[in-house]
Amino acid sequence: MTDEPANPTPDEALGAALRSLWHTGDPVPETLLAAGFGALGWRDVDGAFARLVEDTGAEHTLAHVRGGHSPARLLTFAAGDLMVVLELAGRRLLGQLDPAAPATVAVESAAGPHTVRADDHGRFRADDLPAGWLRLAVAFDGGERLRTAWFGT
Repeated sequence: MTDEPANPTPDEALGAALRSLWHTGDPVPETLLAAGFGALGWRDVDGAFARLVEDTGAEHTLAHVRGGHSPARLLTFAAGDLMVVLELAGRRLLGQLDPAAPATVAVESAAGPHTVRADDHGRFRADDLPAGWLRLAVAFDGGERLRTAWFGT
């Protein structure tokens, strides 16, 4: 069974021809589809969404023009009383949860999640992260959940 109507109108026939052309002549790369579905996937309705409230990355855009190392980038996300402070340096991420609490932290990317544990002081570290867009999904041991906005490396 197909999705095409038995007696298509001219507009429906044109739409079907264009879909066929794009599907065979210029298909969307699988990695782009996966990233799109990941970005638009169903949100955790019980979890808090932490928006970016501070990013020092814009302040240091010219710092490495003459060949020096770019400084660590500091990002702060907030959702109500919960806060996540990150230091991003190359492929390493250091983080602090506030209020401090143990949690499972998944650093999500197009390559899949990289899961680490935050200690009793809310500190965590993730190494060898892929370049590109990342976000954190935090599951506190007490049951609260938090997801940050996407941010680029």
